[in-house]
Amino acid sequence: MLYNNNSNNNVEDKDDELPPPYTPIEYKWDIKTLFLGFVLCLEGVKNVLIHEKTRNKLLRDVFIFLMVSMTIYIVGHLLIIPFHMIKIFKIFGFSNAGFLADRFDKIFSWIIRVYPQAILLIIRYIYPKYLDDLFFESFRGYPITVENEKGPSPDLLIALNYSYNLSKCKPSRSYFRLLFNYWKRLFKKLAKGSVVYILISLPYVGRYILPGLLIMALNQMFPFKISCGIGVLTIVSKYIKKLVTYILFTCIFGIRTMNREVLEPYFCRVRMSPHEKIVWFKTYEPLLFGFMGGFYYLFLQPWYGPLFFAIAQGAIPTLLVEIFKYHRPDLK
Repeated sequence: MLYNNNSNNNVEDKDDELPPPYTPIEYKWDIKTLFLGFVLCLEGVKNVLIHEKTRNKLLRDVFIFLMVSMTIYIVGHLLIIPFHMIKIFKIFGFSNAGFLADRFDKIFSWIIRVYPQAILLIIRYIYPKYLDDLFFESFRGYPITVENEKGPSPDLLIALNYSYNLSKCKPSRSYFRLLFNYWKRLFKKLAKGSVVYILISLPYVGRYILPGLLIMALNQMFPFKISCGIGVLTIVSKYIKKLVTYILFTCIFGIRTMNREVLEPYFCRVRMSPHEKIVWFKTYEPLLFGFMGGFYYLFLQPWYGPLFFAIAQGAIPTLLVEIFKYHRPDLK
C-alpha cells in the first residue's frame, strides 16, 4: 500500500481506488485553508527560532547566503568597469562604448533584482547539504506537546517517526536533471505569460482577458458575485489592473516555484512518480500558498531576501508534520 492512514480503518481496502495522495482533510481554496497555512507558517518560524540547534544551522545558512550575495554583487560590478572606462576615456575611439555601458548597467540592475533566485540555484543545486541539514534539524526540534494524560497524539508520533526515517534515506539527485527541470518549468511559465500577454494586447477582446483570468482564480476562494465584481474593477481602474497583473504573474508563479524548492529535500527521498507529485501539489496547494505567501515578497528583497528563504526552509517541516499524519509515501 503506497499511503498509510491510521484514522480510518474502513477505507484500507479502497486505497488503490483513491487518487494519491489520500487525506481525510480536503484543503479548498478558501480563507480558512489559506489562514491555516499562514498559522503553520508562523508556528514553523517560532519552532526554528526557539530550538537552539535549528537556530544555529539557520544562522550558518544565512551567512552563506549573504556571502554568495556579496560575491555576485562585487563580481557583477567589476565586470562593468571596463565598459565605463571605455565610455569615459573613449579608448580606441569606440563610439558605441556609452551605449554598451548603459545597456550592461541595465542588464546588471535587472540581475540584481532577481538575484535571490540565482543564489537559490547556486546553494540548492550545487551544494544542497546545508539546506538539507536545516530541513531535518527542524524535524528533530519539533516541539511535542502533551494534549492529555495519555501523552502526545499518536498521529504526531507516527508523523515524527516517518520524518526520522526520511532523514536516514539517501537523496536521489541528478543535479543536471534538477537544473534542466528548473529551466523547463521557467520556460513554461514564460511561454504561458507570453501567450496571456499576446491575448491581452489583442484589440477589443484583449481588455477582457485579464479580468476573466482573475474571476476564475478568485472564484476558487470567493463567491462568484464577489469575483465578478473584482474582475469588473480591473476594467474600470488601470491601477487595479496593474495590481492584478502583479499578483497573477509574479506572486502566484513565484510562490509555486518557492514551494517546489523548499520541498526538494523531501521529494528526492520518497518514491513518487511525476504524476503523483503533480497530484500532491494540487491537493495541498491552497495550504502551501497560505504558508508561503508571507515569505515570498520578503524573499524578493535585495540582500536580506535570501534570509527568508532559509527561514522558509526551516519552517516547512511544521507544515509537513501535519501532512505526514495522513500521507506517508514509501521511502527510497
